[in-house]
Amino acid sequence: MNKPMVELSDATNGTGAELTTGTNEAGTQKSETKLSDITNEAEPSHNSTAIVKRSLESEESGANPKRSKTVSASRKAGKRLCRARKRKKDRANEFETVISDQSRLVGITISSKKVLQFDLFPEISKEIAIERENKSKEAKHDHSDKDTQKTANLHPVPRAPTEEEQADAAKQVKDWFRPNNRGCTRLTTQYSTETVCLVELLKFESLDQKQRNDLDFLCAFFHSCRQFMISPTASGTLSCDDITSAIGWSKDITRLEILDRYRNEKAIETNQDLYSKFMEDSEKAGSILWDTFYTFGNVAADKTRQHMKKLAESGLGSNRESDPPLSFAIVIPTFDSTGKIASESEGHRVDNGEFVFPDIKQAIQFPSDNICVMIFRAQQHAHGTLPATEFEDSTKLMICIQPPNLQDNRTRKNNPHETRDEQNSTLEN
Repeated sequence: MNKPMVELSDATNGTGAELTTGTNEAGTQKSETKLSDITNEAEPSHNSTAIVKRSLESEESGANPKRSKTVSASRKAGKRLCRARKRKKDRANEFETVISDQSRLVGITISSKKVLQFDLFPEISKEIAIERENKSKEAKHDHSDKDTQKTANLHPVPRAPTEEEQADAAKQVKDWFRPNNRGCTRLTTQYSTETVCLVELLKFESLDQKQRNDLDFLCAFFHSCRQFMISPTASGTLSCDDITSAIGWSKDITRLEILDRYRNEKAIETNQDLYSKFMEDSEKAGSILWDTFYTFGNVAADKTRQHMKKLAESGLGSNRESDPPLSFAIVIPTFDSTGKIASESEGHRVDNGEFVFPDIKQAIQFPSDNICVMIFRAQQHAHGTLPATEFEDSTKLMICIQPPNLQDNRTRKNNPHETRDEQNSTLEN
């Protein structure tokens, strides 16, 4: 089952009217035409110097207030047009330098929202704030630990929401959040050109044969991991979330591996041939993930991969990065028993389970017969997956390339094993 993201109070949120691309341009063109018409009508066939003189005298004496208001309104419209053009240019530049510099055949809808404070789990946020304050007070009196260890202790792990809290959060998302369930959309904040998330929903029928084969292989690989894993839950069963949470990257970021603490050594020793095949497939699975990321956003994929390689090699990272690497996620509807891609006609059904950005009140939905891919700023904007209702054998495989959070970088030198655990292919819920 999907686990909800509870540390949602770290970023602020709110609603706002959607900005329709091109509205300002159209409005200002109308105002400019009107000004031109008035100017032409008012211009008699006299000496131009006399015209300017009479115009100035008229404005000073207030003899033509209607014309003055028209000129003022037109100037404001012109300024709005300039600002709109600058925003459009800045958005295009940000996209090319941060997301992708390749031309796209699919149009992108831009949705801009205001950012106001919004917390889906206020009680948990209060508990975290109190715990953080208490730990901060304790750290001031403790001079034996290193600064990095003190800093790590100031980030308490939030508890899981209760069923009542989850139900309340789901209701708020349904009532107040804008759903996103088709096409390709770029989510931004209203007064910034920064991309919060780029999301695209790909219908099954739109996939070419190579794309479908790659996705089939990816699903089969993750399903095959089960036999070599130790279940992290008391029940002993392995859900899709459990599997992806137990998979990480090799040091050179070329293949996927089962994290040490989840390896079933007995099963691996007993099935050496199958495990060897699994290790061979792991490199292809890793390549498919990076290729899919690169196709969707080549600039973002290159920066993220280089960042993760550098981090894996040195074990250190900057906690003051001005432009942290972006994360990539892919969501695939599957059957739990077989791991295969599932369609609605085959009986697949999963309700709810939206991926949400509370600070801009956006909810990404996962409709049937669609593959969802997205690039998002995991370290700058609160996000998470709400609990889903899965019917019978239906589930979703959610895989994410997500670099470690900034606060984790501070403790990496003292705990190098954590680098590998955090540098995994899961959605951090």
